[in-house]
Amino acid sequence: MTTTTKPAKPAKRGDLAIITFYATANSPARVELGVVASITRAGRIKAVRDVYGHRVVLDRLARRGKVVVVGADQIDVAAAMGAYSERNYPSDLDGYMVPPLADLDEARRLLHPHRTDAASTKASATTKGA
Repeated sequence: MTTTTKPAKPAKRGDLAIITFYATANSPARVELGVVASITRAGRIKAVRDVYGHRVVLDRLARRGKVVVVGADQIDVAAAMGAYSERNYPSDLDGYMVPPLADLDEARRLLHPHRTDAASTKASATTKGA
């Protein structure tokens, strides 16, 4: 069993999970999105639903990456996952394969338009105060 640190804010079902996989000798670093599907009593994520709707257990991924949670109160999760699923490989004729994001900056650009008004207002207030 892997040990994880307690999250600053417990995850809730329906939150957006941004999963960063570290680069290995065989694969480059990549970022994928999912929706929190199962949590522990302490608020740790046990499983997410990927872009295809499959349930993915995160215990298997714990050694290969990091998970950041964005609350459903900060982002429109359905719209964000919809935008993520609309991306596809140029050579994919049926549009089924969704490529991973290259890095967190690409994830940030993809997710920014889907932030809720409360999150946008808080960010702009922080920017004005700096």
